[in-house]
Amino acid sequence: MRIVSLANTTDLGADHAAAAVLRALEQNPGQDLDELLPLAAERARHPATTAAADHRGDNGARPRRELGRFTCDQVPGTLRLTRTGDTFHLWRRGTPDPLAPTGAATWAGDGYTLTLPGGTDHIEGFTLDLDRAPGLAYVRLPSS
Repeated sequence: MRIVSLANTTDLGADHAAAAVLRALEQNPGQDLDELLPLAAERARHPATTAAADHRGDNGARPRRELGRFTCDQVPGTLRLTRTGDTFHLWRRGTPDPLAPTGAATWAGDGYTLTLPGGTDHIEGFTLDLDRAPGLAYVRLPSS
């Protein structure tokens, strides 16, 4: 099954909407799309911004440490990785998505898993496993 979601607005994460639809259809294949699509779109509105505000807890007062900008030869664009205290944030489309630790070297976001192979002190790259595109290898861009 393939789900494609397009959004001509900045307040809706089309990739988040597609992931929500896919998860819902995997759980209940007979679900009515007329009911599912509005719910998925609502869940995908401001997904990273809302989650980041919920996890911050200090009104953004702690300093954010830039860990680098990263690129993947399989997809266009760049991603940023930052750290605030013990919380990592993956920046996509200009908004921070907080990452929750799920193992010694793995972190989870909304619809994806990030694996840091060399630890968290100096990150040269990571693997991003999206629901729809697993195994994307990202490498650090040179500092400008």
